[in-house]
Amino acid sequence: GVEFEGVESHSALGGIWDPTNPLSSVYEGLHMVTSRYTSYLGPPMPDEYEDYPDQSAALDYLRGIAERENLTSRIRFSTRFETAEKTPNGTWRAKL
Repeated sequence: GVEFEGVESHSALGGIWDPTNPLSSVYEGLHMVTSRYTSYLGPPMPDEYEDYPDQSAALDYLRGIAERENLTSRIRFSTRFETAEKTPNGTWRAKL
């Protein structure tokens, strides 16, 4: 029930887990340092994932959550966050 708008500097969803993102440092063979049993957003990671998922599984999981929760349409891609300041009425104004 909270209104929001996400911003992502890259043109696609996935953040550091997306190897096409210029800000990402992922590489083939990279695995999460936390297990799939303790690293999830809402629904658990699928049973077929390794105990310590690799980069592509983490990316698939993030994109699946965004699709399932209809979040992608609320994200402004290719948009950089610069700063934010609190307004006198208690809301926030972001500079993008």
